[in-house]
Amino acid sequence: MKISTNSPQSSLAALTFLALFMFVPLRGQELARPQVIGPPEPLPSAPWQVLFDEWQPADERISRDGDDFLISGEKVRFFGTSLFGTAVFPDSADAVAIAERIAALGCNAVRISGHDFTWIPDASIFQGPQESQTTQLNEERMRRFDWLIYQLKQRGIYISLVLQSYRQALPGDGVDGWEQLPGQLRVVKFIDPQIEQLDKLVAERILEHVNPFTQTAYKDEAALAWLDVTEDKSLFNAWGSGLFNPGSILSDHYRDMLRERWHEFLRDKYGDDATLNAAWSTTPSSTANQVSNPGFEDAFSPEWQLIVGEGAQAVADPFSSDRAEGELAMRIRINQTASQIGLIQLRNSSIPLERHQLYKLTFQAKSAEAAQTIAVHLMNPAPPYQQYGLNFVPVDITTEWDEYTLTFRSTDNNELGALLIFLMGGTENDVLFDDVQLRMLAENGLAQGETLEGGIAQPAPTGITLIPKERLGDYMEYLTSLMKNHYERMRSYVRDNIGSEVMLGAPTISTVVNDVYAQSGMDYTAVNAGWDGVRENGTPNWYIDNTSSLAVPWGGLATLVARGSMLDRPHVLSRLLYPFPSAHQHEALSAWPVYAAYQDWDAYFTWTFISSRDNWDAPNIPLNDYYSYANLPHMVALMPSAAAAFRYDLIAEAEDDVAVEQTAEALRYPPLQNGLYWIESDTDPRLPLFRRVGIANFDADFQTRSPQLDIFELSDGNVNTSDLRSDTREISWNADDAYLTVSAPKFKSVSGQFSGELIELDELSIIRQDEGLSGAITWITLDREQTLAAADRSFLTICTRTVNEGAVWNAEANSIAMNWGEGRVMMESMRAELILESERDTMIVTPLDMGGRPLVEPGPVAVANSGGFFRITIDQNAMPALWFGVEMRDAKTTSAAEDNAVENMPTLHILSEHPVRNHALLEVRAGFDGPFRLKLVSMMGAEVAAAEGYVAGGADVVRLNTRGLASGAYVLQLQTASGAATQALIVEP
Repeated sequence: MKISTNSPQSSLAALTFLALFMFVPLRGQELARPQVIGPPEPLPSAPWQVLFDEWQPADERISRDGDDFLISGEKVRFFGTSLFGTAVFPDSADAVAIAERIAALGCNAVRISGHDFTWIPDASIFQGPQESQTTQLNEERMRRFDWLIYQLKQRGIYISLVLQSYRQALPGDGVDGWEQLPGQLRVVKFIDPQIEQLDKLVAERILEHVNPFTQTAYKDEAALAWLDVTEDKSLFNAWGSGLFNPGSILSDHYRDMLRERWHEFLRDKYGDDATLNAAWSTTPSSTANQVSNPGFEDAFSPEWQLIVGEGAQAVADPFSSDRAEGELAMRIRINQTASQIGLIQLRNSSIPLERHQLYKLTFQAKSAEAAQTIAVHLMNPAPPYQQYGLNFVPVDITTEWDEYTLTFRSTDNNELGALLIFLMGGTENDVLFDDVQLRMLAENGLAQGETLEGGIAQPAPTGITLIPKERLGDYMEYLTSLMKNHYERMRSYVRDNIGSEVMLGAPTISTVVNDVYAQSGMDYTAVNAGWDGVRENGTPNWYIDNTSSLAVPWGGLATLVARGSMLDRPHVLSRLLYPFPSAHQHEALSAWPVYAAYQDWDAYFTWTFISSRDNWDAPNIPLNDYYSYANLPHMVALMPSAAAAFRYDLIAEAEDDVAVEQTAEALRYPPLQNGLYWIESDTDPRLPLFRRVGIANFDADFQTRSPQLDIFELSDGNVNTSDLRSDTREISWNADDAYLTVSAPKFKSVSGQFSGELIELDELSIIRQDEGLSGAITWITLDREQTLAAADRSFLTICTRTVNEGAVWNAEANSIAMNWGEGRVMMESMRAELILESERDTMIVTPLDMGGRPLVEPGPVAVANSGGFFRITIDQNAMPALWFGVEMRDAKTTSAAEDNAVENMPTLHILSEHPVRNHALLEVRAGFDGPFRLKLVSMMGAEVAAAEGYVAGGADVVRLNTRGLASGAYVLQLQTASGAATQALIVEP
C-alpha cells in the first residue's frame, strides 16, 4: 500500500522564507559607463532644505490619536534611518556631523539598535562582560550616547530605541542557565520570567538615566518617542523554523522550561486529564463515503466528468476487463498526450466538505503501460476557486493496481459540492481508477501514555494540518499568551513603575496573524522587512541573488508590511533591509516609501545609515558592510525627495480601505489560514497596491472572505500586471517590465528597470537612453503649494546602481564577498531625456555636488520653452551629478545661445583663474543695457561681498573683492533688468 501525506502548509518557516525571498533572475552586473561620484556630504544649506519645516528642537512629546501620531495636536509622519553598533557612540565632533547630515537629508527620526552587544564592549551602553553584569551603564560610552541624542534632538530628530537588541545575560544577572542562552535573548524572554525581570531592570536603568546635555531623564525626554521592547523575533517563527526541536541551538534548559509552562497552561485551562482528553477528541458527523459513484459502477452517472484541454485527446471508458473491485473501473484512454498535467482531468463535482474536518481520501489506480505521476486537487468550482486541502498533490502510480491514501484537513465548508480532480496530462499511458473513497476521520485527544503530570507532547511544526485540531489550537493559544502577556507587562512596567509616557511597540517579522494580535495592546504596530537577504550557500563566501522586488508581481514588501497593520493603531516599518551591492538597493528609497505614503503608515525607517563610527565617511563600502549606506551616493541622493514625499502627503493616501476582519478562531488555528493575509479563503496578495489594508479587529463573527472580489482590477483574476494602479491613480507598478511610477501633482518618479521605455507621467515624459540595469528618477516641487509644472523651483534626482571599483560578479550575476572590490565607489551613468509640459518660458537646470552646492563645471543649462514643452537631455557622463536644482522663469526668451545660456537672459563668466584668490574678475552679460547688481552669498545665505554697475553694449567686466573670505564654495547672484543668473564660485586663501 502506498501512503502519501499531504501537508500544504507543512512548515511556517517555509512560508516565511517564501514571503521574504522570492526572486527573479536578471542579467549581468558589469556597470555601464561607470564614473566616480564624490562621497555624500549633504549640507544644511542645500536647496532642497526649503522642502522641510525649519529645524526646531524635538522637545514636544509625540502622542497618538487613533491611527495617527500627533505633535501639538497635528498629525505627523516620521521618515528615518538607523544607527547601529559603534556608530551609536561617535566622537563628539562626529556626532555633530552625523546629526547634521541626517537632518539635512530630511529625516525627522532615527532608530537606535545594536547598542548593547554584551561581548563587544565598544558597541554597548553597558559594562563589558568582565563586570559580570549587563545592567550597569558604562559611563564613557553613555556620555557619547547622550551627546549624540542631544545633537539629534537639537535638529528636530526623534528617537526610536530598541530595549533589547543583542544583549545577553551574564553570571551576575541572576538568570538560571545564562550560559545556555542562544545567541540573543530575543526568543527566550517570552519563556523565562527571569529574563523578563532583567529587561525591566535594563529599561529602568536607561529611562532613569539623566542626560547631562539635556538635563532630562530619558523617561521624561520628549525626543525619545518610541521604545521597542523586542526586535525581529516571534515565538511562531521560532517554532516554525524548528528552534524548539531537540538538537536546535535552544538549550535543554529552555526547552524544558517551554514544556513545563505548556503543562501549566493546560492544567490551568482543563484541570485534569479526563477534561483535557474530552476537549481534544473529535467525532466526525458521518463516517460514510462522501464520493458518489465511487466504483464507477453506474456508467451513466453524471458525477464523473472527463475534461480534455486543447492539444490533448482522451476518452473516459467504464471498463470491466481490468478492475480493482466491483464490476467496473474507469479507464482514461489517452490518444494524444498534453504538454501540461492539467490538460486531462477526471472530475467529481459533488464532494461535500466540512470546514477544518480531517479527511482520508483513498483510491485504487494503475497505469496501463509504465509507471507515471498523476496529481490530485480539491477545489471550489466557483469563485474564488480556493483549494480545500489537496493542492496538486503528486502521486506515483505503477502498472499494478494499488491503493493510494491522502490525508488532509479541509480548509472550508462546501455543502454544495467541492471539485475532486485527478490530473494526468503529460502522459501517453492510459490510466485506470477504481474505488474512490473520501471519509471523515475521528481525532484522538491524549495519546497513549500522555498525562498532565507525566507530560503532553507539543505539536511539531511539520505536518501542521494533520495535527489534532484542538491540540494545535491550544498550543497556538499558549504561544500567543506568552508573547502578548510579555509585551503588555513590559508596557505596564514602563508606564506604571517607571512613570514614562514613551510609546511602546514590539516590531517583528509577522509569521502568523497572532504576531499582530500580540502587539494589539501596544501603542503602535511595527514590522521588520527586507529583500534579497545575505546568505552563504554552504561556503564562507556570502552572496545575494541581486534581484528586484519590482519584478515579482505578488505585492512585494507592500504586502509583507501591510498585513501586519491594524486600522486603529499607528503603523511603523521599523527596519527595511536591502543589501549592498544589490543593483536594486535604491528601491528601499524609491519604491517602498511610495506605498508607505499611500498606505498612510506613520513611520518609515531604512536600515542602516551607519554601523561603524570608524568608516562612516570612507571613500568606499568596507568589506561585508552590507547594510550601511551613508557612503553610497545613490542611496543618500534619494533621501530628500523620499522624505519630503512621505512626510508631507505629496503622494495621496488610498481612497478606500480593505478592513480585514479576523476571528478568535483564526487566532486559535493560524496554520489553517491561507495566504499572506492569514485569511482562510484565498486572497490576492496585491491588495495594498489598490487599497489601504489593515486588520479591523480580532473578534469578528465571521472572517473576511476573498476581499479582492470587491476590487475591480482583481475581481476576475485576470490582473493587468503591467499596470497595477492605485485607486488614487497616482501610482502604477509595471511588474512585467519591473518598474514603478508615481505621477502626483507635486511629485513625479520612476524607479526600477525602465531603460528604453517611454515613461509618461501626465505632464512629464521620461526616456532613458542608456543601457543601464536599474535606477531611479524623482522630481519634486520645492514649493509645497505649487505643482511641479508651475513651481518656480524644483529638485531633480537621478541615480543608478553603485559598486566598489574592482567588484567581480559570478556567472549567475550574484555578488561574492571575496570579490567585493576595494576601490572607490563607482556609479553607473544614466542618460535620460525629460520633457515637461509647462506654461513657463525658461527652465534653468543646475547640477549640484554631493553637498548640494552648484557645480562649477559644468554650470547651469538654460532651456527655452518650445511649443509648450521643455525638453532637456541629462547625461551623467557630461554632468557628473545626482542632484539638480531646477528654476523656471517667465522672462521671454527666443533661442538657446552659446555657453548654455539663452539670448536676452543675463549670464556670468569667471575670467580670472578659478578657484579665485583675493579677487574675482567677472564678465556680466545681459540681453538689454541697464543697471545690474552682483552679490556673493555664502552657503548659509549670508551676503559677504557685492558690486553694482551698468551694462552697456551687452557686456561689462567687474572686479569683486574676496580678500579675507573663508575658503570654500559661494554663490554669485546677478540681477539685471532682463532677469537673474547664478554661478558657483570657489574661494581659496
